[in-house]
Parts: sequence; structure tokens; C-alpha cells
Amino acid sequence: LYPGRVAAHYDFIKHREALEITKAADLFLMPSRYEPGGITQLEALAAGTLVVARNVGGIAATLVDYSSSTMTGNAFLFSDYSADALLDALVRGVQVVGDNSRHAKLIEKAAHAENDWSDRVPKYMALLQYISGALSRRQGFSHLSSRNDALRSIRPSLVPSSL
Repeated sequence: LYPGRVAAHYDFIKHREALEITKAADLFLMPSRYEPGGITQLEALAAGTLVVARNVGGIAATLVDYSSSTMTGNAFLFSDYSADALLDALVRGVQVVGDNSRHAKLIEKAAHAENDWSDRVPKYMALLQYISGALSRRQGFSHLSSRNDALRSIRPSLVPSSL
């Protein structure tokens, strides 16, 4: 029905070709049942291609659902693993693509999304220290004062409010 506008390819292709397709697309669909890490949504963000995805696993860790009322977010997410949920998210995405002003702003947000480890490492370190027993209420937390914010984000009751 739409020659040259809608296409599908059901086979593996070279990574370089996949990136070219991603860069040329308006929307990148990722309706995963599960996704432990997810590099492809990061590639789509870097390319400025808006992502429609199920809010699961690594996708949930790297994408934020777009809200038209607050103009926040960088993707169109859905939670239920159903065709209706995917359709709703896809419709929201198509509506934004059709609005040049919102589309341009969201592409800018997607392309500048921060997904490095610099903000995650302190949380993982604090969690590992807690699990290993390096942190206990008996010994106090003054020696980890630089990690108190990360600790509070993991388990608020772990860090006394006086620190």
C-alpha cells in the first residue's frame, strides 16, 4: 500500500546497515517481552530516532516515557505485553512525529540522553558494600559520607538523616 514508505526485513543484517536504517527512521520499535540490557535503544537515541518500547529490563533503565503535558521523557513506553498497549504507544509516537515542533524537541532530547555509568557506579558500589557487610549501623557511615546520597537512593532507612 505504501511503496518506499513502510518496509520490513526479517533477517539479520550487518551492523552498519542496521545503523543506517535506524538513522533514517522516524520511530524505532522495540516491543520486547524481556530485555536484559538493550543496546539498540541506546543506538536509536544517539541517532536521534525516537523509540517505542516496552518498559522492561534495560529499556526501563535507559528510557523515560514521554509526557505531552510536561514535555519530559525521551521515548514512548508501554507496560502491558499486548498489541493494544503497543498500538497506544505507537499512536502517541506518530502524533509527535506529525508535530514538527514537538518532534524536533524530542529528537534533541533523545540525541542528548545521558546513559553512561558515571551516575550508576556510586549506587552499585554502595549496594555491594551493603551486601558484603562493609556497611552496618554499628560502625556508622562517616567513612562513606561521599556515598550517602547513593545509599539513600537504594535504601533510605540505611543512612541516618544526621549524615
